[in-house]
Order: sequence, then structure tokens, then C-alpha cells
Amino acid sequence: ESAEQAVLREVYEEVGIEVEDISYFGSQAWPFPGQLMLGYKAKARTTDIIVDGVEISDAKWWHYQQLPDYVPPNTIMAGRLIQSFIDEIAK
Repeated sequence: ESAEQAVLREVYEEVGIEVEDISYFGSQAWPFPGQLMLGYKAKARTTDIIVDGVEISDAKWWHYQQLPDYVPPNTIMAGRLIQSFIDEIAK
């Protein structure tokens, strides 16, 4: 399985969203020894969220101008992905 195939599978398994146009964003160390986190961007083909309840306990769509009070900092992958989206959409 390629990393891109893993993105397709994991997103669908965890939140029920089908994605396309997957592109590599970056990487960072994962808190488990010898593991790596890969970040990808993708476009959603479907939008109905179905949380798996195992790996993900909650998932929501947020408008970039109405994000929750806490957004991860740019020092971690999630924060960098969010900021990158905001930078692109706000052009």
C-alpha cells in the first residue's frame, strides 16, 4: 500500500469521507519510537462525516473564519495544515 492509498483508506475508515487529489504536505516525528507522521492535503469527494468511534471520537467541518477556540500551533503537523489551508483560501 502506498502512502496515498493509506490516506484514502484511513480517512474513509475513520470518518467516512472519500477524498481525491491527494498531495504530500510534510512530515514530522511521531511520539512513538521509530515512527513518522506524514501530512497530506486532499479534496473531499463526500462530506457526510461518519466517525468510527475507535480511532476518532469526534469530527466536524469548520469554516476557516469560525474555528474553535483552540487550534493546534504551527509547530505540529495539524496546525501547519490548518494554517496552510487558511493561507490558500484567504488569498
